[in-house]
Amino acid sequence: MNIFSSGYNDYSNGFGINSFFSSGSNSNSGSGLGLDSLLTDYKSIKSGTYGKLLKAYYAKNPTAEGLTSNTKGASADDTKQITALKNDSADVVKSSSALYSTTASKLYNAENKDDLYKAVSSFVDDYNKLVKAAGESNNNKVLRSGSNMVSNTASVSSLLGKAGITIQSDNTLKIDEDTFKKAESSTLKTLFSGTGSFAYKTGTSASFISMYANQDAAKTSGLYNQNAAYSGYNAGNLFNYMF
Repeated sequence: MNIFSSGYNDYSNGFGINSFFSSGSNSNSGSGLGLDSLLTDYKSIKSGTYGKLLKAYYAKNPTAEGLTSNTKGASADDTKQITALKNDSADVVKSSSALYSTTASKLYNAENKDDLYKAVSSFVDDYNKLVKAAGESNNNKVLRSGSNMVSNTASVSSLLGKAGITIQSDNTLKIDEDTFKKAESSTLKTLFSGTGSFAYKTGTSASFISMYANQDAAKTSGLYNQNAAYSGYNAGNLFNYMF
């Protein structure tokens, strides 16, 4: 499933444990539940519908609000997904740099496009893997960076077409060798050479994705907690402790 074509859900729009404590700072507030009121009505809330709804929510979203458990750790699927994301983003950073860096200038020899085609083909393959991996991520920051990367690609679709590169329905790329090798050198340089190029911007997005994937890897190992106030608990653990 590619998540970028239809948008994505942000847990910040849901009901997190932070909003549970901060929905009202005054117990006399006309809306929301303040901390004073929470403590006063603790027994009724604990056994009421409100508590049951939150329990159901955190049962389905055990890492809501970016808090992670240091007791159970990540599932095997989560760890596999994060590892793939780290590897795929690092590959795009590398293959894009091979196209836009100053040392890549020799690739843009109008007389011989074989080496450039191989380099761009490698970049396309890496890009496609990253689009798929980012689209399957549960990290909103990864999704935003992936969405930005896909949007940037769409913005140069016409120029990519002149280079024989088409955007497919799942947002991956497909390159046609004959069309690529017949493309104007100026078109290829605009797309891939130097800072500000399509390759450079894609590499920048991949760098952010790599950073976020590494943060997630640290979370799963228990070395990182986004909210120190609840260190040792994820939102679900904390709620279950209270209720």
